[in-house]
Amino acid sequence: MSEQMRAFAEQGMEQARKAFNTYMETMQDTASKMENSGSDLQSKTTEAGKKALALTEDHMSAAFSQAEKLVTAKDPQEALELQTKYIKDQIESVTKQAQSMGEEAVNAVKDIQSKFKA
Repeated sequence: MSEQMRAFAEQGMEQARKAFNTYMETMQDTASKMENSGSDLQSKTTEAGKKALALTEDHMSAAFSQAEKLVTAKDPQEALELQTKYIKDQIESVTKQAQSMGEEAVNAVKDIQSKFKA
């Protein structure tokens, strides 16, 4: 093999080695980001689950409280007023909670996406 061919082959091998090393570094970086994102996602999912559980507890507490009020209502008109207020309050509460949880979900996705852009 001529000296020029050998130099050309060595240069090709060196370029291939550099390309492979760059590829491996990129893959390791991506795997690390995915691992971190998975941990972040798991943490945020756990946090959302705890929040959902707390909200369920709040709603059940409100329902029991409402039942107690209804039992002590003096007449059907008072019971209707109590129930109307309860439903209105629950709709407002659920609307605010849905907005809050939606915002948190969007922020979590944005946070994870930003880590992949970095």
